[in-house]
Amino acid sequence: MQFNDIKQEITDRGWSANADKLFIELLKEMINNKEDMGREYTINNILEKLDVIRTSGKIDIDDNKSFNTAKKVVFSQRNGRDYFIFKKKEKQDLLTKIIKGNKKGFKWDNYKSEIVTINPRYNMTIVAGDNERNFIDICKKYNLDGLLRGKRTYDNKKKNKEKVSISVDNSIEYEKNQILIEIDSGNMAKLIVGQYTLLNILCENPEDKVFIVIHYYKDYNNMRTVKNLNLVANTLFKDKIMKFKVYNIEEFEETCKKNKGKIKEFINELLN
Repeated sequence: MQFNDIKQEITDRGWSANADKLFIELLKEMINNKEDMGREYTINNILEKLDVIRTSGKIDIDDNKSFNTAKKVVFSQRNGRDYFIFKKKEKQDLLTKIIKGNKKGFKWDNYKSEIVTINPRYNMTIVAGDNERNFIDICKKYNLDGLLRGKRTYDNKKKNKEKVSISVDNSIEYEKNQILIEIDSGNMAKLIVGQYTLLNILCENPEDKVFIVIHYYKDYNNMRTVKNLNLVANTLFKDKIMKFKVYNIEEFEETCKKNKGKIKEFINELLN
């Protein structure tokens, strides 16, 4: 999705307040600076960017009260807004409740250290190739793209030469469920095994997560991947092991189609 497409989508939703104009300018600024829009930010990081946007004259909000309200609304879910995803969802729920009410009881100091990510719906940097784009398009086609939380990276908290990290192409978080998704564009069963092994080592509480592999390679036999992952799971980890599920893209799209707009049913099928 290009910037103008995102801008039009926001307009089509009827969002045209100062908060929406502010978010559009934020996206534009981050694109121009070639920032990684898929990474985590503190709210304070974003607030600093919004202050720069205003002082540079890129948005016309004259009085401080209106600007402060716009900043609060842009982080909230007021009127269905979904610009940011909070690591602690309860904090966003509370903010939205305050915004909908009399706005009393709100202090920025209670929020500045909160971790947020930009909703992948508005993130133009998370897709690296045609298959990753196609995956998102399929989810969007069946009204499931709102679940996507973008790329995730895990590491061993070391520095320099001792640092080890592994990432997945996309992810889903729903209630207490976390699903890690890898898009395999070729015959990469052995690489998938290495990735799965590192995820089990580097993720906290891997037994609470599910690793989903979606193969795009034509005529690929999914059982090759299943057998390899089973060997790792049964030999190396046994107890606290991350569950996994393997699809080819046709199977995955059929699953999406069957559960169009049925978020809970879709999640249950991925988990079971």
